[in-house]
Amino acid sequence: MNFEIYTMDAVDGANVTRLTFTRKGEADLRADWGTAAAYYGPPTDKEQCKQGGWQEFRTPVFADQSQCVSFVQEGGA
Repeated sequence: MNFEIYTMDAVDGANVTRLTFTRKGEADLRADWGTAAAYYGPPTDKEQCKQGGWQEFRTPVFADQSQCVSFVQEGGA
């Protein structure tokens, strides 16, 4: 019986650790942090807002893709 436990960074969810337990007393404790997003903000190109990229920004935070694109088009204002 295998059990997998996932823990996630409470701040932004970018860091994920997977712990796999195979049998009682045995554990695979290799951390899988995945790929951290390169975008924390602010966006400098509207292409960074596309394909869900708008969700990766933290400074500022956007409600949707169009809000992110508008921010870039208005020069970051």
